[in-house]
Amino acid sequence: MANRLNTISIKFIFLTSVLLLAGCTKSFTIKPVSPPSNVYSSTIPTETSSFGLMDARTGEAKPLNTGTLSVELPEMGDEINYLGVNLASVLNAEGIKVAYNKAGGSGIKLKVLNYRIRNLRTSGFSPYHTFTTFSADLIGNGAPQRITAYFKNSKVPVWAFSEVERPCYQIPVEVVVKEIAAKLNTHVYKKTASNETVERLVKAIATDSADAASEQYLKVLELGYTNNPSAVEPLVRLTTHKEAVMRQAAISALGILGAKDQFALLKNIYGTKEKIDKSMALKSIGDLDTPEAREFIRQVKMSEAYSDDETIREVADLYP
Repeated sequence: MANRLNTISIKFIFLTSVLLLAGCTKSFTIKPVSPPSNVYSSTIPTETSSFGLMDARTGEAKPLNTGTLSVELPEMGDEINYLGVNLASVLNAEGIKVAYNKAGGSGIKLKVLNYRIRNLRTSGFSPYHTFTTFSADLIGNGAPQRITAYFKNSKVPVWAFSEVERPCYQIPVEVVVKEIAAKLNTHVYKKTASNETVERLVKAIATDSADAASEQYLKVLELGYTNNPSAVEPLVRLTTHKEAVMRQAAISALGILGAKDQFALLKNIYGTKEKIDKSMALKSIGDLDTPEAREFIRQVKMSEAYSDDETIREVADLYP
C-alpha cells in the first residue's frame, strides 16, 4: 500500500511539474551571430552580390517557437530578417562580399520552407532540449537546390532557468546561420579555406577540453564550414569520439562538407547508433544529395522509425 501511495505521489509531482512548465512563458535574449573564425582563402574573385529571403512558411509551420514551454525571443525580432542580416554578416566576415536585400531584388533567393525551434522538457528535473530546424530552396542559381540546417542541444539548469539561454537558443541559432552560410558558399561562391586553417582547427580540437560546457564542438563544426576536403579525415575520426556532442558535430560536419564518399559510414551510423548520432547521420545523408542518398531518405520516410520518432521525422522532412 505504501509503495502504491509513493508511486501515485511521484506521478502527481511529475504531472504538476510538467503543467507548471507548460503554463509559463520564458523570454530569452538572442544577440547577433558572433563572427566566424573561418576565412575563405580561395583566389576566385567575388564581386559584391545580393540575396533575399522569401518566407514561404504557412499554417502550423509559421511560428518560430514550439514545444513544451511557451518561449519568446523579443530581441531577435522578425526571425527571417534576423536570418538575412546575420547571413550577410557571416559571409562578409568570411571574405564573401554580399548584401542582404530585404525587398528581394534580382539576386539569389532563399525560399524558406521551415524555420523552427522546438523545445522539450518532461519534468523540472530533466534536461531542457531544443531542436532547431531549417530548410529552404535556393532560387536563382540554376535549378532550385535544397538548403538545410539542423542542430540539437540540451542543458540541465542547476541554479536558474536562464542557464539554458546560450546552449539551447543562442548557440543553435548561430550554428544554423553559419551552416546556411557554408552551404550558400558551396553552391554559389565556391570558396575554400586553406589547408592551414584546417590544420589549425584540428590542432585546437585535439588539445582542448571536449565536454559540452567547453563548446569545443563548435570548432568541429567549423571544419565543416571550410569547404576543404582535407577536413574529411579528421571528421571521420571524430565520429567515434567519447563525447556525444563531439560526435554529433563531426557527423553533421561531414554533411555540410558534402563528403559523398562517406555515405557508407553515415548509413552505418544511422543503422547501428541511437538518438542524436542516428538523427545527425540522417541529416548528413540528406545533405549529400546523391541519388543513393535521396533514395535512402525516401526509404526512411516509409519506415517505422519515421512513424515513431519525432526527431527522425523532422529531419527527414527537411529533404524533398
